[in-house]
Amino acid sequence: VSTQSTGTCIMAVVEVDSSAHKATMICTFVLFFKFFFTILVQGSKRFAAGTRPPEDVSLSLAKGRPQHYGLQATNDEKVKKYQEVDIRWQRIVLNDLENLPLGLILAWGSLLSPASTTVHIAVVSIFWVSRVAHTIFYARGLQPHRGIAWLVAIVCSITMALNGFFGVISK
Repeated sequence: VSTQSTGTCIMAVVEVDSSAHKATMICTFVLFFKFFFTILVQGSKRFAAGTRPPEDVSLSLAKGRPQHYGLQATNDEKVKKYQEVDIRWQRIVLNDLENLPLGLILAWGSLLSPASTTVHIAVVSIFWVSRVAHTIFYARGLQPHRGIAWLVAIVCSITMALNGFFGVISK
């Protein structure tokens, strides 16, 4: 703690296990780039399906295909398949938006107060692997693989929450 003439400056030192910190940072790094890749793929799928805004028809990725938010009915089976792929990737992105932020908040929060650093490292590692696997399985339409990967990530999130909670109350 240091006091300055302009006010009080309080600095707290938090001790963090370096292996747990590395595991948490690797998890964050991998999931950040996985999400970035996912939204790039999803954006490109929208062009083929014609589900971009009309003004995007002038962009090179549109390749001359009309863009109309996907609101025009079509009997073209090729376009219907593109729309199905577009919706699949939209769902992947939405699932990431539902699960990645809270999972990463739990990872970083429980890093500060784990009951067990070994548990923390294990569940953070399994969390990112299962989230990457979930995206791959979803993109390829593999069920029950997708559901299992989702469930594993949820169990990891719960475990991170419990590990952090028990670490706080036991110290």
